[in-house]
Amino acid sequence: MAEGQEVESQLDQYKAQLAGMKTQHLHLLEKLYHLVEQNKRALHLLEEEETKILNKKKESERRKKQLGVALESLKAVSTAQEADVAIDHGDISLIEAEDWRNRCYQQFPDNDTVSNSWKVRSRTWKAVEAGAAVDDCILISIMEKILGSQGLSISELLSMVDPTSTLVFLDISWPGSLKQRVYIRLNSDSSLAKQFVLLCIGQRGPSYLKSTFLRVKNKGEPGESVVGGDYQYNSGKGGAPLQLHVWPPSNHSCKAGMLMPCWSPTSARSAQFVITTKDQEPGKVYNHVFGEVVSGLEVVKAAVNLDNVRKVTVVDCGIGLNF
Repeated sequence: MAEGQEVESQLDQYKAQLAGMKTQHLHLLEKLYHLVEQNKRALHLLEEEETKILNKKKESERRKKQLGVALESLKAVSTAQEADVAIDHGDISLIEAEDWRNRCYQQFPDNDTVSNSWKVRSRTWKAVEAGAAVDDCILISIMEKILGSQGLSISELLSMVDPTSTLVFLDISWPGSLKQRVYIRLNSDSSLAKQFVLLCIGQRGPSYLKSTFLRVKNKGEPGESVVGGDYQYNSGKGGAPLQLHVWPPSNHSCKAGMLMPCWSPTSARSAQFVITTKDQEPGKVYNHVFGEVVSGLEVVKAAVNLDNVRKVTVVDCGIGLNF
């Protein structure tokens, strides 16, 4: 009887997971729909611009013919009066041609159309590249307990990882929200990157699982970022390093989506991390960057905008193995 109830409980949990996944798919479809509509609108504006150019070229051909007629008339004059008329026609054609050139310079390029196209293409490429970042990738998750079912040890799995470009993920949620995934590409074979991997898979026991975000730095300002990673106390006082010597990478960036240490990489809290959510102001950079969010930055930004960022919890984490 008890075993039957346990199975039913597991089925209910699985059903809830399926419902959550369906909801996330619907949200993604909605975002994709908006992205597709933006591309359609951008294409329409570009096609309108092409049509305007074709019309201008036709107008140019017509004016060339008018100038040609005026020149032929000037060659064929036999009286002073005919010459005056031909010269007047030629002057008018030249003035109209100059006016046509000026209007072309004023009308083309249409800055709004070009700027809109660039923004839409940029957003679309980011979405496509973010998807490509996790294609052909097996995700190894703590909560899903895939390790045991695969029959591979953590050491064997880590041997399949490219240490210079490791994909990891954090699943985060907060009250009233579904679990949402943030993919991070670790771009440096540094001690910090290796330590981050260890805390995403729990190889040595401690992990980021059930840790919370701690605080927001510079909220609403350039350089805005969120702090997390105190896997010990969730208070900001923990986050002890798993390695004796954690040396910082020398990478710098001014962009949002960067992963870097919160404290000195050699401090007693070097496991605490920062994810930047706004670009830095001109002249300033983020230091010791060892990773970048390749998908899910909007999730982190949504978390930052909560009244209490401490309610954001890492409910799962892991790595991706490329094959």
